Amino acid sequence: MKKKKLIFVKTIIYLLIFTVLACLIIYGTMHNLEEEKLQDIKADMLSVQCMCRIYKENNMINKSDNKILGVKLSECNNDIINNFKSKNIIDPNEYDKYYVLSNEDLNTLKTNIEPKSYSYYLINYDTWEVITTQGYKGAYKLSDIMNLK
Repeated sequence: MKKKKLIFVKTIIYLLIFTVLACLIIYGTMHNLEEEKLQDIKADMLSVQCMCRIYKENNMINKSDNKILGVKLSECNNDIINNFKSKNIIDPNEYDKYYVLSNEDLNTLKTNIEPKSYSYYLINYDTWEVITTQGYKGAYKLSDIMNLK
């Protein structure tokens, strides 16, 4: 009888150890996936910022009439943009300074960003602030996302 109790206790201890290890592994994996997602968002936004700068400067050098890409945020109306505007991330007085980049604009910039049907990037060509309409953990602006850990 004592042997059976001892085996039972050992089994319970092993199960507890296994469960704790499994939980730690799952937590570590989830944390790494979140960190990777954050780094991908940062890289995409920095890519948009950089490629917009290059595009604008090349067109200024070539004296092209089309110096910038995108549609003014104030002129853009669709469900995604209207939902974004309702969050008041940007002051409505600033809408004329931000341009909404479509997937075609991202292709013109030759970014390696996968097109998304549920999100847009916005850029202010004066301050070079990039904003994503999707956001990440309550942050939408590149300057805020860069400070996340």
